[in-house]
Amino acid sequence: MNAILAPDPPEAAAARAGEGRPAGKIVALANLKGGVGKTSLAVNLACASAVAGARTLLLDADPQQSARLWASRRPLPAEVRAHPLEREEELGAWLEVLQRARSTHDRIYLDLPAALTSVTTAAFLLADLVLVPTSAGALECHATARTLRHLARVRAQRPRRPLPALLVPNRIEGRAARAQRRLAALGEEVAPAVRRSGRIEAAMEAADWVGAITPRLAGISRDLRALHRAVEARLAAC
Repeated sequence: MNAILAPDPPEAAAARAGEGRPAGKIVALANLKGGVGKTSLAVNLACASAVAGARTLLLDADPQQSARLWASRRPLPAEVRAHPLEREEELGAWLEVLQRARSTHDRIYLDLPAALTSVTTAAFLLADLVLVPTSAGALECHATARTLRHLARVRAQRPRRPLPALLVPNRIEGRAARAQRRLAALGEEVAPAVRRSGRIEAAMEAADWVGAITPRLAGISRDLRALHRAVEARLAAC
């Protein structure tokens, strides 16, 4: 892992491309527990970003490749590419793809494996923002706390580039405020909640994103727009 402890600063990728444009921002979605809705948020946030006018790329680094499969039947507003790490010795090349994406895209969303791997550490070292989707259940909070402990270790390795994170209450049933209060006890900023909705599964079955099949005033549409605004506000402060 020594080769990734001092990655190029974000500006270097854009400078190497000679474009004179700001480097793209990397948003990593991670939780060491599966089944928290990480991929559905990655796909829908990336699409919301693209619809808002940003050149957006979603890199699917999860071996399950759920995001890539979601996008395989029809084009989505955001570009989606498979980007798993097949072998540890290919980590350098994996990182180079991520660095190059900064020079060609405004936003790079990264769907990470639900495991503590070298990919997770590398992504945290390069990211501008980490999103940790979770529900407020006891098991989910326990796994989320483990994720945050690893995040703290990575933060110590990049003291000159503070790494912000947002806990994302996801698939919430009942009062969102209660879930937000419980997650706030984990010590990180809590994002607007995304409530459970069958429209996300419907969008996946239709090989589309929620914004394309759901009225803007529907609850899930409002939730996702609020979350996207929170993400953009946090990136603007980086």
